[in-house]
Amino acid sequence: GLERAAEFQFFDKTVKEYAERRAILVNAFEKLGLQYSLPEGGYFVLLDISKVKVPEDYPYPDTLKGRGKDFRAAWFIAQEVGVSTIPVSEFYCKEHQEIGERFIRFAFCKDYELLQRAAERLQKLKEYL
Repeated sequence: GLERAAEFQFFDKTVKEYAERRAILVNAFEKLGLQYSLPEGGYFVLLDISKVKVPEDYPYPDTLKGRGKDFRAAWFIAQEVGVSTIPVSEFYCKEHQEIGERFIRFAFCKDYELLQRAAERLQKLKEYL
């Protein structure tokens, strides 16, 4: 249990492992020249997608009608790059959703191999910058 966490250096190991996982995604974003938030807690990185140019005529499903740019970018990245993300505007009330539309959220609480594959796939975004 948690009473033995210090004995097994659970928290120190966890912080180190998550920093390594986060670095995989952050390095991919830096290679792309995209801005991101570096979290001080939690296991999500927000990526600024304002430089990503999704084709105007890209075929989106009807469920995305009326949704923000972040939803369209998340769909596009999932379909064309093969990486799932989370649209940030979903966390805002309706009158403030536009604040979150320039960000998508990436979780790095995944295994190293999966994150490495995602980082490699994300380089396909170079075509759309």
